[in-house]
Amino acid sequence: RDAARRALDTGDARHAPRAAHHLALSLEQDGEGAEAERVWRRLLDLGGPGHTAVAHYGLARAAEERGDPGAAEEHWEAALAPPPERAERLHTETVAEAARDLAGRLLGRGAPGAALSAADRGLAAAEDPELRLLRAAAHLEHAIADLDAVLEPPGEGGEPAAPPTAGAAVELLAGLLALRGDAEGAAGVWRGGLRDLGDATAEEVGARLRRGFAHGGEEDGEPWWEPYLTEAVATASAPALAAELFAVLTRMHALAALPALEGEANPARLREALVQAVRTPDELVWGPGLHADLRRRLAEATGERDLLPEDWPERL
Repeated sequence: RDAARRALDTGDARHAPRAAHHLALSLEQDGEGAEAERVWRRLLDLGGPGHTAVAHYGLARAAEERGDPGAAEEHWEAALAPPPERAERLHTETVAEAARDLAGRLLGRGAPGAALSAADRGLAAAEDPELRLLRAAAHLEHAIADLDAVLEPPGEGGEPAAPPTAGAAVELLAGLLALRGDAEGAAGVWRGGLRDLGDATAEEVGARLRRGFAHGGEEDGEPWWEPYLTEAVATASAPALAAELFAVLTRMHALAALPALEGEANPARLREALVQAVRTPDELVWGPGLHADLRRRLAEATGERDLLPEDWPERL
């Protein structure tokens, strides 16, 4: 840092700006924000288009840190000024980096329109995959706002969205919220569509929620597992449910396969393996539903309602 300060004091047109740049970054990294801001201002005074953009970017960060939105906006604007056609590489890279930083901050503040503008300005200077991603995230937030507006209750004299439109909006909004990582919000949208928008829309939403479900082969009513599958789709937890199912299937297969492979003939050991296999799903949310399904099937087949003990399968 001492060497950087001495280089800065020379005022050399080539080396003083570089020294100021590195000195300010070093001070920032050690949390010496006030001193770093003073160096950024000295760098701004030294001029040069590339380092001017760098200085404004540093001053924008400093203003953000001290909670001065007016000064921050002024410096962000200067840092994102489009570089000339034959710009230095540093200038172009700084515009793209500042645009990434600002777009991320604006998205975090719930300002997708401003974030989109910042990303576009960065992309005008340089192609950048991260800026493309931020731009897509801003469009995602706009889409969420539009879909939410579709589902808002109409004002006085207004008409609610038609069931097909409302159903599509529910499906899209829930999907986008899940994509954003808001599984709870996505579940709330599905449940609201099934509960709060009228019977015709609820039917449309239910059909969309269950779209792609395989028919379970039940002659009457829905398969026992459909409520669990529906809940998994609504809460964006279908991968977790699939993982549970495969884990249980693997465990049951291993318990049944080992005695078969070894040619086990001991009835007690065979029964123990079967008991363990039957009890495998006990601790899972859908385990009681599986056991209840067997109780129902036995009752239908035999005409006896209480064929199994009340504490089955614990009795095993």
